Amino acid sequence: MKLTRRGWAVALVAVSGFAMAWLFGARSLNAVVAPALIALGFAALSVSRIDRPGIERSSPEPGFPGTCRTIETAIESDSGALVTVEETFGAGLSPERTRFETTLDAGAIETEVELRSRGAHRLGSLTLTVTDPFGLLEHEFGYTTATEVIVYPTIYELQGPGRYDLSVFPEAERTERRQEFDRLRMYERGDSLRDVHWKTSAKRPSDEFVVKQFVDETDPGGIHVVAEGVQDPDSVASAAASVADYLLSAGMSVRLSVGDGSIEEGLGARHRHAILETLARTEARSVLPATRESADVLVRAEGDGIVVSMEGVTTGFDRLTGGTDGRAIADGGIE
Repeated sequence: MKLTRRGWAVALVAVSGFAMAWLFGARSLNAVVAPALIALGFAALSVSRIDRPGIERSSPEPGFPGTCRTIETAIESDSGALVTVEETFGAGLSPERTRFETTLDAGAIETEVELRSRGAHRLGSLTLTVTDPFGLLEHEFGYTTATEVIVYPTIYELQGPGRYDLSVFPEAERTERRQEFDRLRMYERGDSLRDVHWKTSAKRPSDEFVVKQFVDETDPGGIHVVAEGVQDPDSVASAAASVADYLLSAGMSVRLSVGDGSIEEGLGARHRHAILETLARTEARSVLPATRESADVLVRAEGDGIVVSMEGVTTGFDRLTGGTDGRAIADGGIE
């Protein structure tokens, strides 16, 4: 508990008035000294009676650079005292710091932040500065939380001519391999509309579609994507995410390996999010030689750019995206 600027001013007036009254006997100065002392005493009593408030910060959904998320902070207190809330956020979020005034019983506080760069960003400290009604005294309560905000790597559309250099993009070939019907399942992003089972979908109470799955789709022969981002981890993560997203959207099963983790082979939206979170967390580390050799697709930094290799064929990632015309998918196409 400490004096504010206003509190120091009031305390200085009280001390000066008391000193003058004692030195010169000016009893009229008691009319100034007494209220000042009463105000300071009331302020000290008000602030000292406030127990440490409890706080709870929400964990926002992961997102892509350029999108916004709302951080909700719930303050638990029975007091209606004035409070200044100061929040700090990770370096990959904007703004890095906010400051505003409210009351302890205001309930949940919502702060909108912009996701700026890939990574698992931990929210910074939060400080509650409680003051008395006169603004004379304040008491700070500091908090640290383990709440994370996951920012996925940017995903680019692979629309450049380079995608034809690699046989890992077999959309036409896969279409020709379609065989016998296997079962019905819920629609997932990347499914062709021609696979929608309209009769079954029409009977569902919601707007969700049901699609036909064929035998060859249950075991599509997974693609092992290996990302090695020692030199430029952000760009490598973005390229690997773009390749994985492209393959998953084409109905291919994808397995991912990076220097500090791996994701087993899988399909669907949930698997897509798992791959993106792994790429959001990955750091500048090498993969094991055996992992590199087992890759169907190897994404790595080489020279001044990112290259993608498969079966001895290597092409620049910028050729996959169309170079300077490459378009980033703002929400990754999955939000």
